[in-house]
Amino acid sequence: MNTFFSLMSHGLLLMTLLLMLLQVRRWQRYWPMAYLLAAAIIVLPVSDWLLIEFSRGLLTDLSLASIVMLAMYLFSILKPQRPRNQLSFNLAILLLAVLLYPASMGLGMFDPYATGFASHVYYDYLVVGIAITGIAAAYLGHWQLALWLTLACLAHGLHLFESSNLWNYLLDPFAVIAGLVSVISAASHKIFLKFSKGDDSRVQANA
Repeated sequence: MNTFFSLMSHGLLLMTLLLMLLQVRRWQRYWPMAYLLAAAIIVLPVSDWLLIEFSRGLLTDLSLASIVMLAMYLFSILKPQRPRNQLSFNLAILLLAVLLYPASMGLGMFDPYATGFASHVYYDYLVVGIAITGIAAAYLGHWQLALWLTLACLAHGLHLFESSNLWNYLLDPFAVIAGLVSVISAASHKIFLKFSKGDDSRVQANA
């Protein structure tokens, strides 16, 4: 079962990358043809391995944060305007990355990664913290954050991937990089709009 879901997640990754390269939005009403072409490429053999299997062997399993991001992009292709990742979702990913990765690489005396194993004494606290955060996010309307945390806990409980550590279901470097790019892009867009409005105001004042 875990092999099936792992391959499905990498199929989602390859599908997204291929559709970006094919610029599927320009296909307009012929967009299903782009999907079929991408699906055919995904199962191409590479040295006796399918491309999807090669991707899984190279990158290992994707986290639910990455899967949610990839699924959002695929769904957005059918809409006129591409929805952005919610800021709370991206910031939560970056916050967990700051808490997890430096400490896991030896910075400090406590390794938070170990708490993701069910046998760890703090595992229950981690799950409760994630559950409370997910409920609060859903109540406040941060649906993407709530969806991510809920799916990560469910996937870990069902043991859908090979890993038995909850952290591997929550995030991975791919999701962290994508979240960082999204935050920088959103901040740059706001700064650009702020300066653009300021320039327009000065032009109108001089006129």
